[in-house]
Amino acid sequence: MAAVKIGPHTLSRGQIVPFRHSSKSAQQVQEAEDASVTVVGGGPARRFFSFKVKLPRAEALRLKDYVENSLRFRAETCQVTDGYGVTRTMRYWDDDVIVDLAAGDQASIDWLFREEVYA
Repeated sequence: MAAVKIGPHTLSRGQIVPFRHSSKSAQQVQEAEDASVTVVGGGPARRFFSFKVKLPRAEALRLKDYVENSLRFRAETCQVTDGYGVTRTMRYWDDDVIVDLAAGDQASIDWLFREEVYA
């Protein structure tokens, strides 16, 4: 497996996976008297990815700083490469950036990203 990258940061470990393995559409369906169906609207699919990992504290805090100051939370997008080498344009999606500090030199992160899907 390839290393996970978030923006310019290559992580020492971790994985980014689909959040709940679900997709949702805003499509509306109209059914006519003859039972024919017309699909209206919808827009792009919303795809979310969960990033859960335990990292050395210094690495987690550098990543937190990147999300807060470079991405400015949801304001900017970044390139995220998962452990399979697939790169997606993503946006950090939570209102806050939480790093749980554990014993010793460890920290855990549980963050949500949204893939930018362009129509």
